[in-house]
Amino acid sequence: MTFIIASVELWKLLVAAAAAFIAGMLNATSGGGSFLSYPVLLSLGQSPLVANATSTVGLWPGLIANLPGFKHELKFNKQLIKLFILPVLSGAMVGSFILTQTPDAVFGFVAPVLIFTGSLVLRFHIRIEHLFDRVNLGTEKRKIAVVTVATFFIAIYAAYFGAGVGVLFLAAFALLKMENFYHSVAVKNILALASNTIATIYFSYAGLVYWPIALAMSVGSISGGITGSRVIRLIDKDHMRRFVVIFGLSTSVALLIFQLM
Repeated sequence: MTFIIASVELWKLLVAAAAAFIAGMLNATSGGGSFLSYPVLLSLGQSPLVANATSTVGLWPGLIANLPGFKHELKFNKQLIKLFILPVLSGAMVGSFILTQTPDAVFGFVAPVLIFTGSLVLRFHIRIEHLFDRVNLGTEKRKIAVVTVATFFIAIYAAYFGAGVGVLFLAAFALLKMENFYHSVAVKNILALASNTIATIYFSYAGLVYWPIALAMSVGSISGGITGSRVIRLIDKDHMRRFVVIFGLSTSVALLIFQLM
């Protein structure tokens, strides 16, 4: 009996690590890793809150691992990062607190709605970015001020759940007309890391993390983060986004039906 239990647990760890590898790749490129990792952890028997917190903690190392692939872009945008980092950290604290105050049963219904919304944001990201791009705020200082406020609220969402948060950051950055797409991705990645760092600390302290799976996921997410940062310039980003959107929409519907049963 002990052998069977150990085998099942090993199987769960391997599945979690594999999901985290793909999620780590997605987070380093188009974003949307939580679309995959959250439902996988639910299927492994975790409650909604624990699945969300464990997913956040397990994917956190992957966000660190992808940064070396964007060294040039991060150095180029150092001043912007300094401006945005405090609002992001503050927003992440708010989002983490709200999550810990959310009843597990309530979050079970909230999560599918957030996944569905995040999938739509990812699907229509170009239109959203163009919409932001057409907004005339006048001076560069005004644009930076608006984006700074936006990063605060995006960070609240990032810490609370975070599915599709990368697209929200990229849409806000469209106002600033950065050097190119990879500069926006680099800044998005380090701000996502900042918000997830706060969430990781908060969720760990709150006792919401299932550590055996979180540690297995960290191995997968590190490998995925490194891989994603290296292949981002080679892969078709549109195809990857389509996969994430389809998976996110179908997952949100399946999760909602499961909650209603």
